[in-house]
Amino acid sequence: MSRNIYIDHNVVCPVCKNLYKIHYPNPRMYVASGRDSDHRVTGYTWTQGVHTDEIPHYYAVAQCPQCLFADFRENLESPKQGMKEIKLYETRRNMDFKKVLILRKLKRLISEEKINIKGAICLHLSALYIALQAPKEHWDYNKLGRLYLRTSWLFKELRGDSFEPEPVEKDNAPSPSLDKLCKTIEGMQSSLSGFLSDLVDLRKFGDARSEELKLPQDNNPYNSITTSLEFKVKEIQTLLEMVQQSAMRDTKGDLIIIPATFIITDTDLKEVLNDIETKWPDFPGNEEVCVRRAIEAFDFSFKTEDMERSPEQSLSIVNLIIKLLLKTGDLNGALNYLTEMLRNGSRDKQNLQQRLNEAKHGKNMSEFDAKNIMRKMATITSALTQGIESRRAIIEMIYEKNKEKILNIVKTNLQSTPAEQEQAILGAGFAPEIVHYLKEHGLIKVEESKKSGWFAKKK
Repeated sequence: MSRNIYIDHNVVCPVCKNLYKIHYPNPRMYVASGRDSDHRVTGYTWTQGVHTDEIPHYYAVAQCPQCLFADFRENLESPKQGMKEIKLYETRRNMDFKKVLILRKLKRLISEEKINIKGAICLHLSALYIALQAPKEHWDYNKLGRLYLRTSWLFKELRGDSFEPEPVEKDNAPSPSLDKLCKTIEGMQSSLSGFLSDLVDLRKFGDARSEELKLPQDNNPYNSITTSLEFKVKEIQTLLEMVQQSAMRDTKGDLIIIPATFIITDTDLKEVLNDIETKWPDFPGNEEVCVRRAIEAFDFSFKTEDMERSPEQSLSIVNLIIKLLLKTGDLNGALNYLTEMLRNGSRDKQNLQQRLNEAKHGKNMSEFDAKNIMRKMATITSALTQGIESRRAIIEMIYEKNKEKILNIVKTNLQSTPAEQEQAILGAGFAPEIVHYLKEHGLIKVEESKKSGWFAKKK
């Protein structure tokens, strides 16, 4: 190699304050030449006549050689001091010896200079392990999603190909435990609704008492506490909805676990991972597990974290979740997320257009701000256009995958009314979009008083 392609950057560990060097390929000397659907870079083009077998994404995570704290490189180069970061640093400082031993075993396979596939896996697993030891209420779910996703890339590269979900026979037998689970969820949702109603009264009476005491608004203890309580309740509400979604998938027979094991031929790596697996509950030891957990983390992040995201960022996260769901073979999950993206994207575009119209009418918006809004609208429009095409493709995939079952339902209900035919399709667990697809292709009856099509209003 004729020239130095690396950057050496001195950083101070946010945990132990140790000064050390981070070593990685210079981002200015390469560009990604290809990507998989899950964003994994499949090739790099190097500039200035450089020829190297380096894989830059192996260096995404770096580690302090003294305390073994591992995190994304950018977080070590510019450490943040938010509550999540502070709790993460405290977690590493307070980690007991048995947990530190896991980091030490992973460290054995990490080179100080050139990072290979083994070292990259160990670096990412170290960062994941530390992040998961933090108090759950302070987890950074977007970071967890990124770590799980990038770890899945590495397992894919180690294996040489991606996992392919295999057909699994669904058990459609009645389950007493599933019935009890669904009833418990309904009971908890009912109780939560009552609690939310009481919370409104709590805030009202707290505000009234604060006024009686003539307390300033920014020094109202009731207000700050009830605000925190509202946030926690919304978090519980989101988690409960996620449990309900899992129960609904379970009811349809879609909650399946597909084993995706593969033989690791590298003796050292195999020995270390096998040993760690016995000490790490829910060890993410293969590509499929990492992908599924990335979906869960990104989903939770999208619903609960960083409400200041731009519409483009939100659409980007949803698009990634959809691609990962397709990767796991969860077509129904992908369709549901895509429908949500289209709905939210259309709403965001409408809100931006309203802001633009109001500003133009009042002439109180700068040309720069107006162009920024129009840029955002163009981004959303592009995402919506792609989303509609993807939606059509997924619906066709669902139909082709379940063609025999759907046509049998149609055949069984040939003499039924259009409404009864539609209900039979929905009752079999298919999405309303499949009903619209069947109507468009003349496979089921259409009531004369109703319009069918992709954009028909749902009842």
